[in-house]
Amino acid sequence: MKITRADFIKKIFFGTISMSGISAFAISCGGKEEKQSVQKENGDPCDDLSGLSKAEIEMRSDLEYVPVSPDKNKTCLNCEYYHVSQNENICGTCDLFKGPVNPNGYCSQWYIKAA
Repeated sequence: MKITRADFIKKIFFGTISMSGISAFAISCGGKEEKQSVQKENGDPCDDLSGLSKAEIEMRSDLEYVPVSPDKNKTCLNCEYYHVSQNENICGTCDLFKGPVNPNGYCSQWYIKAA
């Protein structure tokens, strides 16, 4: 399924609005959004999600992020949304979701980096 840039922007916009509403509801009910410590035992140096909320972890899942791309030509490293770490850390960041991102990873919104 091919998604247009306009459709992608709409999904992100409405997803953000929805998440804001859910957060406001949780706060108004006196609930706290739990921070989760999720680490996989696969040896991925970018698997520490301990500072992320459940919603932030779900966003990664919704975008089908995986730490190793199934297509060697489509990796986070050559994606428009990926940013290389400014320190010695191998993990970068992504414009689409929070948390560490493996440069060899991939998600369903991969978009070739502009030359």
